[in-house]
Amino acid sequence: MTNYETYEITAEEEAEHEAAILAYREERAALIARLEKRFAKQKLKFTVPFTGSIPNIALGEYKGMRFEFRFRGDYARLSVGKFNVKTAEDEYLKELFAWRTSPNDDWKEFSKPSPPITEGTHLRPNEILFEAEKENVTGDPLSSDLTTDEAESLFIELIGNLTKIS
Repeated sequence: MTNYETYEITAEEEAEHEAAILAYREERAALIARLEKRFAKQKLKFTVPFTGSIPNIALGEYKGMRFEFRFRGDYARLSVGKFNVKTAEDEYLKELFAWRTSPNDDWKEFSKPSPPITEGTHLRPNEILFEAEKENVTGDPLSSDLTTDEAESLFIELIGNLTKIS
């Protein structure tokens, strides 16, 4: 039998943790403000800031289209394109049909596809028109998070490297 020790967090440790979270959010808000200002002519607007890890994502609008930034495993991709509701619904129906006809009943209740998000802040382009990618961003193949400086320079680089998808 394993004996797990409990660890109580002191009020001071809790306050330090809260202060670190606040500082992180303020730093990311400043990053978003800098990027939106830099690309104001292209109408860059973040709807989801750089957030999370495994993957680290950001979503928004660029030149009247939707964008998705994704970073995971030291690989980054920026996709820009249109969001088409009909395409999203068609993809969902395909996934739902595959789920309904799947012979693996043991996992069905856990694997049912979620209906598509068709409005709000979390829209991703589903008709990709432009894309840029970069491998070996940090040199750590397990890397899935970015510092504010890394996120900023990487996003600027990817915007500059967007190429039309044929």
